[in-house]
Amino acid sequence: MSNHLLSGAGVAALLAAAPSAAATNPLLAPWTGPYGGVPPFEQVLVTQFQPALEAAMAEQLAEVDRIANEAAPPTFANTLAALEGTGRTLER
Repeated sequence: MSNHLLSGAGVAALLAAAPSAAATNPLLAPWTGPYGGVPPFEQVLVTQFQPALEAAMAEQLAEVDRIANEAAPPTFANTLAALEGTGRTLER
């Protein structure tokens, strides 16, 4: 139980830093263009990949945490379908 609380605190800390990271990291900013958008590769630095992946994983963990802590009784829509919709930033 305490590990869950600690991981939640870590996710919260990463998410708190995420807005500033999105402003400076082109991998986290919204992408434009064909095929759902493409990253501006001319602006991407190798050092930006790890923070972008960590922020995207933290975002997905927070989404899963919200689903797991839903007050309503579990249904297909609010559990399985909701889980299927998590991690969009990580998937792109």
